[in-house]
Amino acid sequence: MESGAVPGQRGVVITDRTVNFGDLYTLSQNAGGIEFSLVSQRVYGQLVKVLYSGDAWVSPVPFGARPIAHVHPNVIPGQEVPSLADINLLSDRYYEKLLANPNARPEPSRIVWGAGNTDNTIYYGGVGKEYTIIKTPKGNQIVYQ
Repeated sequence: MESGAVPGQRGVVITDRTVNFGDLYTLSQNAGGIEFSLVSQRVYGQLVKVLYSGDAWVSPVPFGARPIAHVHPNVIPGQEVPSLADINLLSDRYYEKLLANPNARPEPSRIVWGAGNTDNTIYYGGVGKEYTIIKTPKGNQIVYQ
């Protein structure tokens, strides 16, 4: 990635133990405002973090991967809020887990909308739920009612 190339649909394994979400946003802006997705997935039997890129409005998340975060690079009203497609993706992952374990809990993901450490929104999958956004010192959080 130092070469200026983006990972695209093939993805690139991230070897750092921690990833700063603000760095993902900066990477997105430096790449011309495209979406990046950071996921956890198995590669050759090992659980690793993989970074994918798409276009200005979507980035790939492979089947079976757990979405950790993705960038909303476009500065528009609602940039901080998950889209219906975002929520549907997490809902699908949650229902896959429920089939294997009826006690499974939904896992969170984040929308990264700025370069600061707290410029992100935590959200969960769910169907037919109303939600509100709560601003916290660690970023926005979606709360379902």
